[in-house]
Amino acid sequence: MKIIETFAENYNDKLYAADIVRMTDVHKATVHSHLNKLLDEDLIKKLEKIGNIQFYQLNLDNPKAKIILMLESYIVSERLEKLAIENLEKEIEVSSLTLTTPELTASKSVTSDPVYNELSSHVDIYKKNESYSIITKLITLKNYMTNFSNINDISKTSKGTTYG
Repeated sequence: MKIIETFAENYNDKLYAADIVRMTDVHKATVHSHLNKLLDEDLIKKLEKIGNIQFYQLNLDNPKAKIILMLESYIVSERLEKLAIENLEKEIEVSSLTLTTPELTASKSVTSDPVYNELSSHVDIYKKNESYSIITKLITLKNYMTNFSNINDISKTSKGTTYG
């Protein structure tokens, strides 16, 4: 998986074996073996060769490669979403700590702050809708995949093959 992920993350770049070894920390012989498998599946394509260095790139003309790229993008967006939620929660915690400092009057509490209440309600709504958001994205991805006429071939191929 590391090798195909590297191609998906760098889909516009020309990569060669030493790049992939460095980026994935996978042994050189293993990288070459998987490059051959990915070439056989037409997931990557050979580009120019400079001296002894052969360059490769994700084959965006292949529907399977497009799906891999979409999944990589989805995973990255989910990670970013999770980080955004964590940062928002930290900001709310900091805000609540600020609101309870001794400088404020004793009558002021965290729940009486309208900014805190507004942020809290948005976080609660987001947490409730998060599962809906993921399901919606998965349904969209499923619908996109059914547009390919060879979807059965894709699922048969992907079940028995691993790429790094």
